[in-house]
Amino acid sequence: MSTKRHMIVKELDPESVTGYSENEKKHYVSLGYRPYLLEDGTIKWLTAAQRAYREMRYAPRRSLKRLFNKNTRPKNVRYKKRRGRSVKNFFREHWLFLLLLVSTALVILLIFKFWI
Repeated sequence: MSTKRHMIVKELDPESVTGYSENEKKHYVSLGYRPYLLEDGTIKWLTAAQRAYREMRYAPRRSLKRLFNKNTRPKNVRYKKRRGRSVKNFFREHWLFLLLLVSTALVILLIFKFWI
């Protein structure tokens, strides 16, 4: 499927379309397709459902969720990276391991100091 999408400018009359033979035009019309002029100047044959889908894709989106939800941030706003949080998160997540490591080091230090 093509990734380039263009908006529909206007619907054309099947008889005025050039570049297609009469048999192709009749075939497309019999299948329910209509010719549409796209904004890049090409002609696209679409069904009514395809046209509605294409128009809805470019329709402005209005959502009540965005009005009432305070947690959403605009996509074009860049936030500075918060520094120092990674160290805090490391201690929060690994405090038990660090406590065991420090206690083991203290036990080894006491053994070396008093018994050796």
